[in-house]
Amino acid sequence: MPMENIPQEPPVRSVAEETLIANLRNAHALEKQVIAVLKPQLGLLVDYPDLQAKITQHIAESRQQANRLQTALEACGSSTSMVKDALLSVMGLGQSSVQGFSSDAVLKAIVADMMTEHLEIATYRTLIVLAEMAGKSEICPALEASLQEEEAMAEWFSQNLEQLTRRYIELEAAKVLAAELAEQERARKREEMAAEKRSADADGVPRPNPAADPFSRGPSDPAPAPNASRESDAAGDVELKRPPTGVSGP
Repeated sequence: MPMENIPQEPPVRSVAEETLIANLRNAHALEKQVIAVLKPQLGLLVDYPDLQAKITQHIAESRQQANRLQTALEACGSSTSMVKDALLSVMGLGQSSVQGFSSDAVLKAIVADMMTEHLEIATYRTLIVLAEMAGKSEICPALEASLQEEEAMAEWFSQNLEQLTRRYIELEAAKVLAAELAEQERARKREEMAAEKRSADADGVPRPNPAADPFSRGPSDPAPAPNASRESDAAGDVELKRPPTGVSGP
């Protein structure tokens, strides 16, 4: 039988190695994105100390996972993709910014983080299979360590999701109540001020009427003409000097 007619084995190993390298790069960029998303969340979680501590821990784990992926790529004779790393990091920052402007930012962050954990679990499981098929079993322990960390984080979310959701609603309801009480207090103060003004207006002394009492002049009434007093005095003098009626002179 001619040699060219002998069926050849499909290049499974080489295809698996090529696919492994591409997915290791994607996973490394994904870890960079996760870090970019989680760091801004810490400021939103002040009222959730358990979750805040868990996210802080997972940021450190994600950095270690990125280092493991970089080592795995080097073992395959490759390196990380700077373009993918930068692109997904920017996307992560954008995602965290959008979440921060939402009215239910904390709840959205919790749901998104839980989804991300399951995405990473699927990613590491796939990488382990690819590494075995590519003959790179030496990188499997590092991938399995990262997989265990992601599974632990996903399990924590699964066990605490109900409690976190209830905590969110309780805190939001407390904020609504506080806002209503504050508005009631402002309304009460406005009513008190209005009542005090009405009382002051009712108890005030009325101003004298210059038309009814020419000798009483208010502060806004016009002052008498400068010569009015002198003219009045002169008229009085003339009247005093006029002799009485019926009395003849000497």
